[in-house]
Amino acid sequence: MLSLKQVIGSDPIFQSLNINNQKDVLEGRSPFMMGKNAIFRQAGWDVDHFAKLFAFLSSQTHSAPASFYRSALHPDEPEFRAVPDFQYLVAGLALDVAIKPLGHACERMFHLYPELFLKGETKH
Repeated sequence: MLSLKQVIGSDPIFQSLNINNQKDVLEGRSPFMMGKNAIFRQAGWDVDHFAKLFAFLSSQTHSAPASFYRSALHPDEPEFRAVPDFQYLVAGLALDVAIKPLGHACERMFHLYPELFLKGETKH
């Protein structure tokens, strides 16, 4: 049976990293000290698009949660047990940000543990 380091080291995606990042991962150090924008750029994502959505969602989360404010178009919102329409916009933007990284993570997990996906098992 292969060790986890051997499985990771033989992965084509892992081998596409530069040699210093490979070494950092295998020795337990994080290669992600370069910052989120550099990571997104390296992954081939649209950094400007992500940065704009990240800034909007961060402000919603940290300083102006949409659920605490009434809409200018609908001053009676939020009603008790009713979701204001603008919260769907915020949720849609959050999904837009999350889709690509989650897709990449799922693909990589399949490459690392194909037997779990093919058998329908879960790892505990």
